[in-house]
Amino acid sequence: MKEQKNKKYLIIISGLFIFLTCLCIIFSKTSFLFKSKKNQGPEKIANFVAQYKQDSIVFYDNFDHKVTSLVVKEEDKYESFMFDYLTGEELATENIIKKNKQEEFYQKINELIYLKYPAFIADVLVNHENKVYCFEKNSLIIYFYDVVTDPQVEEELFLQVNYNEIYKYLDFTVELDENYEKDDGNKIVDTKKHIAITFDDGPSKYTASLVDILDANKAHCTFFFLGSKLLSSEDKIKKVFASEHEIGYHSYAHKNMKRQKKDDIINEYNTSNEILKGIIGQEFTLTRPPYGSINNDIKQTLDTPFILWSIDTNDWRYKDVDYLVNHVLDNVEDGSIILFHDSYETSIKAIEKLLPELYVQGYQVVTVSKLAKLKDEVLENHQTYRHF
Repeated sequence: MKEQKNKKYLIIISGLFIFLTCLCIIFSKTSFLFKSKKNQGPEKIANFVAQYKQDSIVFYDNFDHKVTSLVVKEEDKYESFMFDYLTGEELATENIIKKNKQEEFYQKINELIYLKYPAFIADVLVNHENKVYCFEKNSLIIYFYDVVTDPQVEEELFLQVNYNEIYKYLDFTVELDENYEKDDGNKIVDTKKHIAITFDDGPSKYTASLVDILDANKAHCTFFFLGSKLLSSEDKIKKVFASEHEIGYHSYAHKNMKRQKKDDIINEYNTSNEILKGIIGQEFTLTRPPYGSINNDIKQTLDTPFILWSIDTNDWRYKDVDYLVNHVLDNVEDGSIILFHDSYETSIKAIEKLLPELYVQGYQVVTVSKLAKLKDEVLENHQTYRHF
């Protein structure tokens, strides 16, 4: 009886040993297959890359031994591929962004699009589907294709995003560049043509909305304000100043300086300067005489450069949006100074329509002082300037 019991235990133990041995073998084979599958990644990726000509490969590298990026360019169009470094599985953009950061990532991209491009382009790009995300060494570059804007832009549209802007959204580690600049549409572009648009007689009830239009179109302008309107327009003046537009003097009450006494001209100028300084902490940088009426005596009266114009829109007379737009486009050239008034609704609407047209024709709108600097012109007191 005792022998039967021992025999039974021996059979059970033997069975358990055989079972555990089988499990080890299965686990070992499974682990080997799993490891083999993971180790196939670099080889699979290399085979994929091999189908492209070497001179078509723009970027090919891995990030953190976790994600491999391939960027190729064929027939003037970029393509981008992302792979799981270990398995070789192809990934979509969403796969390499942290799941709880997806919305923030795309919000940041949209923010940077609006920083670079005027609104008439950015409004289209943020909703555009035909775009390629290229993850390269120091930055993500997004190329936009088949974009339709009004007016139509002919330049290549893309956004370069330094990883400093988006690293916290990515599901892999990237190298950060301490010295980087955002792709900012407000920066001066040397290859563009440059002009100055100026506004007389303000501030007015349209000034604040005009600033919004200028800002949306990456335009910086010069406002020639009347001293008599300053105290009642503090908020508008602060808005103009905060948006980095230039503020010039247009007399105190729009009197013809040729008909004024010298002392009156000086006193009104000093009074206006004190008011402006009390609002923004700075005095006027330039002066535009009402009606463009000036002579040598007036030029010697005030210590300021006097700014006239090369294109007069006569917007006080022709209150027609299309006329104003066409008049500028027919006459504008590199270095032009254009005269508008911000006290007419038609002028504001004309500016809103004009700025995109100027952009697609290669113009960048800057302040008078910036235009002079770009054209290597030193603005001197007691001198007049019509264009640069």
